[in-house]
Amino acid sequence: MRQLFITAISTVLVSAIFASTSVVLNKANETSSHVTVQVNSDHDIYGIQFDLKYDPSKLSIDPSLIIGAEDVYATDKGNGILRVLMFDFDGQPLHPKSANALITLPFEVNGLNDISSLLEFTGEQIVAGYNGEKIDASFENFYVNVEAELPNITSLSKNYPNPFNPSTTINYSVSKSGFVSLVIYDLNGATVKTLVNQVVDRNDYSITWDGKNNNGQSVASGQYFYVMKAPGGFTSSEYMTLLK
Repeated sequence: MRQLFITAISTVLVSAIFASTSVVLNKANETSSHVTVQVNSDHDIYGIQFDLKYDPSKLSIDPSLIIGAEDVYATDKGNGILRVLMFDFDGQPLHPKSANALITLPFEVNGLNDISSLLEFTGEQIVAGYNGEKIDASFENFYVNVEAELPNITSLSKNYPNPFNPSTTINYSVSKSGFVSLVIYDLNGATVKTLVNQVVDRNDYSITWDGKNNNGQSVASGQYFYVMKAPGGFTSSEYMTLLK
């Protein structure tokens, strides 16, 4: 089960000769599942852009779910790099909807328990004033500590990345202790690799396939599928593609 996490990230300090500006990433409230971008400044802010690096084996985010006080543009650049950009097409200052919150970032935990993961600002970070004036900024990184709850449902997630080379990660959740199997097959239905074949406790799990079969040999490029069976009659399957 993927669980949305709540956490506070570091404060980003932005300074100019005649202005004092801070951009803060923080949790919305104690029960919220979102991280908000907040701006405090004695000057109007007309645009903001930042890249945020995260560990995709532990965390994930859907850029299409990111929302902002104005139009916000976000993209996954790959390798755990998220780029976020927001400005007003009419050239007006950015006005937060509430509590100085400009952008909301919904992250997810990839079926893991009790993780500690670094969120790192990387690349060029931009805060723009009037007429696009760039304000120099310094940024501090932050370790996110997430305590996941035990799953209430049994589920199987799509592997990440997909397509992949040379390895991919599969997350799955088990809501009731018992025997679980997770097996990779080729499109002819022949067994390629048995990843799980044992009794497990109720929990969230993550396992990596290195593209090798049960004999330790690397398999050919192509499409494969994996099937999970768990207590309570649970059966689920997903497809994956290996590219070399």
